[in-house]
Amino acid sequence: MTPSHTMPMTNHMLSPLKAQRACRALMLALMVTTPVFAQTAKDTVRWDDRSGQWVYTLFNPGDQSRYKEVRYTPRTLIEPMVKSKVQWDKDLYQYSYRVKDGAAARQPISSISVGAPKWDAEAIKHAPSQPIMTWAQIQNRARAEVAAEEAFVAKTLYSPNRWKPFLNVNGPTRVVFGWLVDYQKGYAGIAPRTSQDGFSVLRAELPGAGWMELQGDTPDLYNAATLPRSGAVAEQVSAVLADDSVYVPVLVPAIVLPKPYNGAELARRFKAHVATWPDAGLMDADSLAAVNPRLDELISALNANDKKAAKAAAQAITAEARKHHPGMDHTNPHDDDDAHDSNSDKRKVISVLGNLEEVTEPVWRIHRVAARALAFNLKYLVGRMDAGR
Repeated sequence: MTPSHTMPMTNHMLSPLKAQRACRALMLALMVTTPVFAQTAKDTVRWDDRSGQWVYTLFNPGDQSRYKEVRYTPRTLIEPMVKSKVQWDKDLYQYSYRVKDGAAARQPISSISVGAPKWDAEAIKHAPSQPIMTWAQIQNRARAEVAAEEAFVAKTLYSPNRWKPFLNVNGPTRVVFGWLVDYQKGYAGIAPRTSQDGFSVLRAELPGAGWMELQGDTPDLYNAATLPRSGAVAEQVSAVLADDSVYVPVLVPAIVLPKPYNGAELARRFKAHVATWPDAGLMDADSLAAVNPRLDELISALNANDKKAAKAAAQAITAEARKHHPGMDHTNPHDDDDAHDSNSDKRKVISVLGNLEEVTEPVWRIHRVAARALAFNLKYLVGRMDAGR
């Protein structure tokens, strides 16, 4: 079951998940039924540079001599850096993540979620309900469904101590998985200047590139639901709640192997996934235009069983991806140096003067994580071709 803070999946392969942000704002609006006060034209908001909070002064519309102050700490005062790697493990692939919160962070990281293309999750698909069922049958069915889901999560997601996994496979085109801090153990998350490994997912899909969504621990999360949705501060509230996460590119289980295996079909699936990267902010249009003809050559060569041409196309694609990342080891794309851990292209920081500022990194031609996924998959395809499997 997806926890209350996790967003429903969108039907597209996504840029830093605008739809998730909109859904998050909606979720927060529904967490309570009534705001502290209804909105008024006198409501105000200011940034408290000492506490690092938005301070909302909300007036009672029935008696504007009365007002209430509500504070909200954004969940974006974190500095995540993520190492993602993939390893073969008994016919499956283990995707591992190490998450670090940098020195500039003001909060521990307490929520981690990852979006990926739809998996084959037959293990937890349930039989249709019968038209007539006794109460005992309904209870037994519910217990069986919960047990199946828990067993699937237990063999799919692995967590470090003091973290709880979650998984949602109910979206039409996407899955969301991740981890929440276990507050009951007196733990707030990954503190600034520290890191945590042990987050992993075991799946049969080959890697693609996607986004990890991270949020910091805030003591006043539920105050967000009390803020006005119209009136003098509504636009500012909407902007804060719609942009309350930090996104980092990572390797994700993405590409389903064709059954029975067919190299040309697998290459077509590579191409379809790569085509999503420009909209996802992982590749620019020029790089896609350079890679696509080579992918077409690869598909044609595999259809014709021309191993020499297939290898040449794969090498050309890998070279195109690597040329933007000097030092990337094409022989070991499953891992990377610590210096190349992924960080966010856009995040909030508090300046030395206490102001809330946005830091934006340069746009990538092709993100290093995407280049690694492409190199890994091409290596897999050529290796299987050479082995005649």
